[in-house]
Order: sequence, then structure tokens, then C-alpha cells
Amino acid sequence: MKKCLLILVLLLIVGCSQSTDTEDNLEFVCTNPNPVEKGNRLIGIDLLDVNEGETFDDNIKKAKDLGIDFITLHLNWNYLEPSPYNYNDPINALLSLGKIASENNIKISLTIRPIDLTGKTVPDDLENHLFSSSTMIERFNSLVDFIFSRLRPEQLLNLQIGNEIDGYDISKEPEGFWSDYGAFLFNVMNYVHESYPQVKVGFTGTL
Repeated sequence: MKKCLLILVLLLIVGCSQSTDTEDNLEFVCTNPNPVEKGNRLIGIDLLDVNEGETFDDNIKKAKDLGIDFITLHLNWNYLEPSPYNYNDPINALLSLGKIASENNIKISLTIRPIDLTGKTVPDDLENHLFSSSTMIERFNSLVDFIFSRLRPEQLLNLQIGNEIDGYDISKEPEGFWSDYGAFLFNVMNYVHESYPQVKVGFTGTL
């Protein structure tokens, strides 16, 4: 996903130079005689860190100056549900980013990670459950309802279930893992579409 976002940002600034008359007055000037029109493409950025002396709002303003349409948020399932049906919004990430998105007329691309390139991030009590089990599916669907108690569906550009999943190490998983995870995705997607019809559902993979 990060590679995709980087490519999108590069597309925006290819052929453009930066005027550096003063440190406080940075201006991007396009020098390409035939710039590519944006068209219906959407541009987003991961805003992860705040530089010293800057705020998150400062970074949002800079990102908007670049022309972004959305920002991203990645959260592990076990961070959101540290124990069964006990939900948590880490540092009010969902609520705060939803407010920022609405105030700045941008969307959120939300990724919830049951699995990731770095490993499995389900709640501890679900560690040995198959993803296609009714327990796993019901619990994730319940998590989805919690998420939409903190965010409005129209605030999302999309919802990803798993991040860079093609890089996940399946060596310790039962045989047929991808069929198992695929069934999980299918059932959760159906639940989201039935409950929150306007939300687009998918996952992210590497290039």
C-alpha cells in the first residue's frame, strides 16, 4: 500500500520543481510542458510522524496543498479488541481522524489488520481459530460495528481487511490457509455491504 501511495504522490510532482526563496515560503511550480491531468484518480498520503515544531494540523495543510483526497489509518485487530468484545480506540485514532477528515473535506482509507506482512494480529483468544470459523467471522463483524460507532460510513474511502497479506508467513498455518482467509473475507465483505452499503471492502498487497 505504501508503494502505491508513493507512486501516486510521485505522479503528482513529476516534472515539477520547488522554489526555495525562503524556508517559510515553499512553492511547487510545474515546469513540465505537458503535465498529466489528474482525471478521476485519487491521491493519498500516510501521515505517520510529526516533525519537531510542527503539529498534525500543519502536516494536513501541507498534504492538502499537494492535492490529496484521502489519508490512511492502519490499526491491528488486537489493538481494537484487547479482550473478547472489549473494544478500544487507541489514542482516539478513529474519532480524531474522522473529525480531521470531515473538517478538511477528505476521506479516510482504513486498514484493519487481522494479518499483515509482519504477522497475525488477532485477539489472543482467537489465535488458534480458523479464519473461516463462525466465531472468527462473528467477532470481526462485531468489531466492524464498533468501528462505525466511531466513524460514519461516508467518511471512509474504503476499508481494507489485512495489509500486504501476500507477504504473510503461512508456514505455521493449517494447509489451505488462503482458501480459509478468502472465506473469511467473503463473509465479512457481505456483512459490511449489507450493514453499510456504501463502504468499499478489500485488502492490500505488495507490488
